[in-house]
This record gives sequence, structure tokens and C-alpha cells, in this order.
Amino acid sequence: MKNQTQSKPTNIKNRWTGHPYFGLGLISLISIIILVAIFLNSSAGNTINLPAKYQQSSMMDSTSILIDGIDPGEGVSTLYRDQKITLQTNDLKFAHDILIVLGEHEQATILKSFKTVPNGVLKTEISVPTQYKTGLTSLHIYYTLQGDMTTDRWDEVFVAASKNDYDGDGRKNSKGSCNGVVPDSHQDVDHDGQDDACDGYIGPKSNH
Repeated sequence: MKNQTQSKPTNIKNRWTGHPYFGLGLISLISIIILVAIFLNSSAGNTINLPAKYQQSSMMDSTSILIDGIDPGEGVSTLYRDQKITLQTNDLKFAHDILIVLGEHEQATILKSFKTVPNGVLKTEISVPTQYKTGLTSLHIYYTLQGDMTTDRWDEVFVAASKNDYDGDGRKNSKGSCNGVVPDSHQDVDHDGQDDACDGYIGPKSNH
């Protein structure tokens, strides 16, 4: 009797790669990895923790920040998402480690940073990130002076989605409404057509 030897098949598939659902599973895994990477990339560099020395600044500076050449004073400047805004402030001759930050706490977002500025004048363009939450917030310029004294120069601002849709809800602004700047009071004491919650001047009640 002749010795018969059985040869092994030469094209045996790997038990994993040969599985009928292997390709589908691999595609799903790659898709998940890509989505996670996109999310992490979109959120990176936005919300930040301020350097420890700026979390409790030694001094608050009441000097106003010029926004598009206008001194907001006691008013509130509106910043539109993705629109370039010229920011200027003076008297930073001895300042260093300068940060321009929009918002506070978990909403704090570094817009720009400078080691120093020429002749103590900071003039630069900034823009509000697309995903930044609409509503009232604050714009800060943090800096350090000689002796490591930290300062917070700030102004109150309102972040709007666009000129025609302040709160970004997809509906155009309503005449007379505060449109998300502040909650509507649904009162109009002087009958001027503007909700009192955001009426810049409430005069004597009109009979008209």
C-alpha cells in the first residue's frame, strides 16, 4: 500500500479576515476614529484654563477697549461670529504675556496672545469662533506688569450669530424684541415699540 499524504490547502483565509462581517466592522471602526478625531480637533484650542496667574488677577483695569474704533463706555458692543473686529487699547508699554480672551470660566476662549506690543499700543483683528455661545459675555485683555502684577482689562460685550439673527435660532430678529440679548420683559412702559428689558431709554409713558 502506498503511503498517501494529504496536502494542506494553500489559500486558507485568516480566521478573522475571512469572516463575512470583517470588512464592515473595519469600516465602522475607522469611521468612529475619524469622527472622534474631528471632534477633538474642533474643540482643541477653544475653551481653555487661564494660566494660574490670571485666574485671580491682582488688579481690574477700567480703561475701555476700543472695538472697531468705538469706545463702548457704559454700553455693550456686539460681536458677530466669524466677523473680523478691530480691537485697540493703549497704555501697555510695560505689559508682557498679553492674552485676549473672550468669556470666563468654561466659556473662556483665547483669541490671540502677544509677548509684548510695540510702543504699548495693542491694535489687532479678532473674530469670534463659529460655535461660541450667543448672549452677553465679557472680552478681556490679561497682562502682566513689572513686579509680576497681573491685570484684567475688560468690557461687557454681546455675541450674536449674525446681524439678522442674533441668537442663531434660524428666525429673523423680531422688531421690538430683545432677540436673545437679554430675556424679554414683555413690557413697554413708554410705548416706543421696544421691550423695556433692552430699551436704551425709557421715557414718560406715551398715550399714542
